[in-house]
Amino acid sequence: MRKHFLKSILVVATSVLYILPAFAQNLYVRNTDDTQDIYTLSSISKLSFSDGNVTVHKTDNSTAVHAINEIRYISFINFIGIDMPDEQANMLTVYPNPANNLLNIILPSDKLGGEMQVFGIDGKTLISHKITNSQTTLDLNALPQGIYLCRYVHGTYTETVKVIKQN
Repeated sequence: MRKHFLKSILVVATSVLYILPAFAQNLYVRNTDDTQDIYTLSSISKLSFSDGNVTVHKTDNSTAVHAINEIRYISFINFIGIDMPDEQANMLTVYPNPANNLLNIILPSDKLGGEMQVFGIDGKTLISHKITNSQTTLDLNALPQGIYLCRYVHGTYTETVKVIKQN
């Protein structure tokens, strides 16, 4: 069993979200136009919410401003969790699900180099993409709305997840 420990403590006070020291965790800001901004938590000093904006204050004194009405969601990947068997510790992560045109894929570095295949309900391979980066975005724009199976194969490691494509 591998333990996952709390790596970040969040404190909310007077419309400001302070992020205390973290380890290799990210903040993802997914915009309504399907673009995404990624911030390492250790590079963020605080998040503030005012005038319809979320402002990311970075430790290098720079800022990034996001209009709240243009944000689809904000998420923290590598959530704290419960004990899990080691064979489940390096699982494939795909999001958002349901997806519009882009599907994000996260894999641990020891699982890179395999093939991500997207299958229709008829079993035909519709997309085949070699994964070489831990964080990859797969373009689903050519697929119609529906339910698909995404299968990742790397050596003896195989994982399949159901993905819903919406327009």
